[in-house]
Amino acid sequence: LRLWVLSIPYPKIPPVIVAAQAIPDNFDAQTLADLSLKVIRGLISRKVNLVSYSCDGLDVERSSQRILISKAERVEKFKIPSPAPDEGIEATEVIIPVFDGQHVAIGQDSKHGLKTFRNNLYSGARLLTLGNFVGLYARIRDMALNEASPLYPRDVDKVDRQDDSAATRLFSADVLEFISRNHPDYLAEIIYLFVFGELIDAYQNRFITHHERVKMVLRALHFLNHWEMYLKVSDLPKSAHTISAQAIDITRTLINGYLALLHIHRDVLKGKFPFLPWLHSTEPCEHIFGEARRIIKEFTFRDFIYMVPKLKNRIRQLMRHFQVNPKARAVGYVHTYFDTGKLNALNLAIFPTLAEMGVLSAEALAEVESLLFLLGIIPSRLRERFAGFNSTQPLPSVNTWYHNSLVATRRTDTTSDNDSSRSSDSDDDNASVMSTTSSQEELDTADTRQKLNELLEEPTDHLYEFAQRKLTALRAAAFTLDADDFTLLDIVVSEQSAPLGLRALNTFADLDLTALVEIRRAHETEQAAKSGRTRTHLSSGTTDGGENNPNSDDPTTTRKRIYEKFNEILKDKRNHVPTPGFAARTERWTSAQDTVSGNAANAQAVAAASATKAATKRRKIFEAHKVPCLNLVSDARVSAVRPIRAGDFAFFVSDSPKPGTISVAKVLALYTRTAGKGARNAAATDVTNISALSRVAVQVFEHSHFAQFTSIPASTAALSTNKFLLLPPFQIL
Repeated sequence: LRLWVLSIPYPKIPPVIVAAQAIPDNFDAQTLADLSLKVIRGLISRKVNLVSYSCDGLDVERSSQRILISKAERVEKFKIPSPAPDEGIEATEVIIPVFDGQHVAIGQDSKHGLKTFRNNLYSGARLLTLGNFVGLYARIRDMALNEASPLYPRDVDKVDRQDDSAATRLFSADVLEFISRNHPDYLAEIIYLFVFGELIDAYQNRFITHHERVKMVLRALHFLNHWEMYLKVSDLPKSAHTISAQAIDITRTLINGYLALLHIHRDVLKGKFPFLPWLHSTEPCEHIFGEARRIIKEFTFRDFIYMVPKLKNRIRQLMRHFQVNPKARAVGYVHTYFDTGKLNALNLAIFPTLAEMGVLSAEALAEVESLLFLLGIIPSRLRERFAGFNSTQPLPSVNTWYHNSLVATRRTDTTSDNDSSRSSDSDDDNASVMSTTSSQEELDTADTRQKLNELLEEPTDHLYEFAQRKLTALRAAAFTLDADDFTLLDIVVSEQSAPLGLRALNTFADLDLTALVEIRRAHETEQAAKSGRTRTHLSSGTTDGGENNPNSDDPTTTRKRIYEKFNEILKDKRNHVPTPGFAARTERWTSAQDTVSGNAANAQAVAAASATKAATKRRKIFEAHKVPCLNLVSDARVSAVRPIRAGDFAFFVSDSPKPGTISVAKVLALYTRTAGKGARNAAATDVTNISALSRVAVQVFEHSHFAQFTSIPASTAALSTNKFLLLPPFQIL
């Protein structure tokens, strides 16, 4: 069922169901675009002042939005001035399609965007690489299992990918504070959660000004642009080292959609109405679907048509009695679009001008540069290297350059001679001098061209070798300067010039990230502020004293925890049936894993069989190529006696700096493929069969000389950063 809902972007006004269409499984983007265009133009023809059209993040819906833009009457564009045009940063272009004379911003649902960012961080199919740091699901999981963590274990284990509460909790200020205080070396996770959490709260917050929202949105844009620059310069594939292509598209649509709506409210609607960005979403559609399933779980199109009057009444009733549990777990969609707590309509009716947006863009860029410095990336060098990668314009030929110089010289001489002629009484003498000079210049030009042609015909191999030697020397000099720069970092960088907490630091313990936490706490929604498990305020060392707080002295809480632990032990012992003989002794002497049954047991059996088959294939390939030390490399010395774990070191075959290079890798995370259709890469703590792995996240140490390996390989040497890879298991030796 495809549903179109009209939302009046003001508080406490229920949505209106405009159209519904039964659709087949093979519903394509072109058909959806045609239907949506019919709805849009139908509303406009009935004098409805339509300002936005939002969809979920599905591929077919995003494709339909692109088709809609191509079918618009025209596309209006405006640009926010570049904060650094001399360094290759382009102006931010915002596009707004116009249908039948009305500007309609194309947007995405911000809550779907938040869940997409959460799912990308949890994915084992990619390794989010940010300078000298990477974002890993295993770290978030370990943090959630900590009793003092704001996250619940259910937020990371058996994750409900559509759980709004879990996604909101992950990007909250409490989680950011917990990581920054307990794991300040997790800088990739900290900055990732900060930047993209700010982007979503630019939509969801009820009270901050649009000036602040513009900076939050542009900060995400500059960060994403520099992230893509870094991967390009470091020769890392975007498909494996940044968020997915779908997530990038959603991010850019969210940014463009907010700026387009701001322009419409400011310039088209002349600032007459406040701009409430959280109401420009697909949340009303999801709410209507959810209420329909409460009435009839598996409804048909006919059922839905008859349910419409009842759905209208239920939505109105829920708006009058709004109540959401922010600490809920695994509850799926949580609808907050009719929440008006802390609403500040005055702030939402004041819009920044285009010039002010240019200033805000410069401030956002400065903050992004501070974040990049924390990640070990020098922004100016990154932009310089990226400009060199993208430079495809050849240098002008020597002939053209020299000819232009002659023309300029000729004009200078002519002007000088003309000035002399004005003081002379004889025009004929002046003409004679000009003629002689012109003839001499032509002879000189012909002679020069002949000499240049002779030079161009000479072999240039020695020049190429000379240039290569000079380039190598310059690289060595650059590395020396880098070392000096980082040695003097605590002297050069002043605290006043670091808006986001970058200061002189020697260890991660010296790193002050309270500025990031304070910014998030000032911008997060009320739901996010109350969503944490413990609500621990680490800065003051106090907690809420609730039942979930393990440090509480409440006797009732202590008794409850003892009771839960007692039941857990009894349940564990109940699973082990005592039997006589060797099997019973083995069970008592070893801590066996929890037994599984049903689909889980079948999945484990299939995965084990696949791993055994892959291990046999691996050994046969090595035998066919006569690889030495076959008994060592056939299983990579991984066994039940010595499983591979995070923190181990391994040799692997690399394609850089040339194919077949043997490098050293430090294992950061392990992933195994789950069984069944649509299998995912599941995180693993240790693995006893190298062929059971699907991906291995590693830090690369490239061979330098003799038995020395460097953490800064050639591909990232220009930026002086570490290199990380997501390897398939067959590359591990």
